[in-house]
Amino acid sequence: MVRTLLLLSLLAGACSGGENDARDDAAAADARPDAPVPDQSPAVDTAPPVDAGSCPKIKALAGTYAGTFKGKIATLGDSSGTVSFSLLQEGADEFLTIKTGKMSGKVKGTIPYSSDLLGTVTCGVMKAKIVNGKSAVAFKGEMSATHDGAGFSGAWSVTYTSGGALGSGTWKATKK
Repeated sequence: MVRTLLLLSLLAGACSGGENDARDDAAAADARPDAPVPDQSPAVDTAPPVDAGSCPKIKALAGTYAGTFKGKIATLGDSSGTVSFSLLQEGADEFLTIKTGKMSGKVKGTIPYSSDLLGTVTCGVMKAKIVNGKSAVAFKGEMSATHDGAGFSGAWSVTYTSGGALGSGTWKATKK
């Protein structure tokens, strides 16, 4: 009886074209009690969940912002100035794009500098690059901030374009 079932099974495989033979052999080999069982659990996202209810309505954040920044520039001293940008929704509802972003100020009240800002706002969190930094030296950097209901507030840092820390500080801006 066992021989008959085995023969019928072989014939059924031959009639099906044998395309599953390699998979069937692999499955049979993996069915051994001592064979390791592959992990078939779904991938787990380890990022903390975002509470959609805590995200500001993205359309409400669109608009023009203006504010101030302050901080220190290495070996030179105190720095302060103004920051301005527009947030526009382009395409997806999940984020806003920074347009016409500018940062300009003076070190020690006498050495002028300026730069452009490029970046996005997602769920009330801004991440921006400070680019095209112009002063006695070229510089670049980053800005980050969160929207607190009244406006954005956060931190900035800049480095020499060729590398090396230059300065950092804080900033805030409200909607015009």
